[in-house]
Amino acid sequence: MPAFTSLEASLQGRSPLSPLQRVALLFTLALVACEPEPLPPPPPDPCLQGASCGGQVAPMSQARYWHQATLLENGWVIVAGGFAVQASEVYTPETRSWTPAGPLAQWRNLHTATLMTNGRVLITGGFGSAESLATAEFYDPAGRNWSPTNPMAQSRAAHTATLMNNGKVLVVGGSDASAPLAAAELYDPATGLWAPAGQLSEARHGHSAALLSDGRVLVAGGQGASGPLATSELYDPGSNSWSPAGSMPQPRHGPTATTLANGKVLIVGGSEGLNSLKTAALYDPASGSWAATESMAQARGKHTATLLGNGKVLVSGGENGGRQLASVELYDPLTSSWEQRKSMGEGRSGHTATLLKNGQVLVTGGLGSTNGATQTVELLSP
Repeated sequence: MPAFTSLEASLQGRSPLSPLQRVALLFTLALVACEPEPLPPPPPDPCLQGASCGGQVAPMSQARYWHQATLLENGWVIVAGGFAVQASEVYTPETRSWTPAGPLAQWRNLHTATLMTNGRVLITGGFGSAESLATAEFYDPAGRNWSPTNPMAQSRAAHTATLMNNGKVLVVGGSDASAPLAAAELYDPATGLWAPAGQLSEARHGHSAALLSDGRVLVAGGQGASGPLATSELYDPGSNSWSPAGSMPQPRHGPTATTLANGKVLIVGGSEGLNSLKTAALYDPASGSWAATESMAQARGKHTATLLGNGKVLVSGGENGGRQLASVELYDPLTSSWEQRKSMGEGRSGHTATLLKNGQVLVTGGLGSTNGATQTVELLSP
């Protein structure tokens, strides 16, 4: 027992150890010898270090694109539909896992999903197996089930749905598979009924819509009867009517629209004909005017734009010239400038990007790098 001999030698000149002290010392040395090496600290979670977390999040049960993802009041995310996908599933951030949430009444893509003030999610329209749909249904997080509500007066896909300050939902435009639509409808959750909400001056689908701070709704761009549109229109809930809102610096189909903290609306990307766009524009409700802002580094359509808690806007993915993009850019309204961020692990378009309550952004599905639907999921920490 060399450890004991060494220790005893170091104690020479002191009083000799008693037999009981020798036994206690031997026992202590044995425990020290058997004690395992301390474990190294766990590596930092790359999801909290500004990295893309693809591969660290369980994939969805099904590959899907042109689906919808909605943040629920409890912080979970319901993902529903997609091309030829009827199933829905719920993501739990605490476990980074998925659980089934029951099937929709019918599969649909290019539909809308709106979180209502009562916590339920309203799904409207979209393309089904053979045609555009007028049907609508609710997801109830409490019962974890789907139930139908009254259908819209007009079947439509590639439309917009905006939650109004009064709790109603404004559905605008879209396509009935043969032509763009000008009709708008208003859903009242108190009665479950739809009512007319006027007509756009120009029929459009693949446009964007944003709720303004004064309660009006801005609709911009989209595909018209003869090509991409630069025009925009305003809906006034007080008069249930539409009025012109000027034209963007250039026409665009499939842009994103984000209402900023300063009240302006940021329009990003999209396409003009076969060309994806890197340009961006700002609408100022105070002056009723449009102005160009700094362009992105990468032209993109079929992308996402997510408003972050710090007021910046995270733009991810999309496609350009048939190539799915993994790049991510961040817009700062204070400087009107873009910053490139770490790319996603996989290029994708027609995906979703949802801001979680912990500040991360959940990216799901889309058309992947092989141009087929993907079930992969990534977490971005901007």
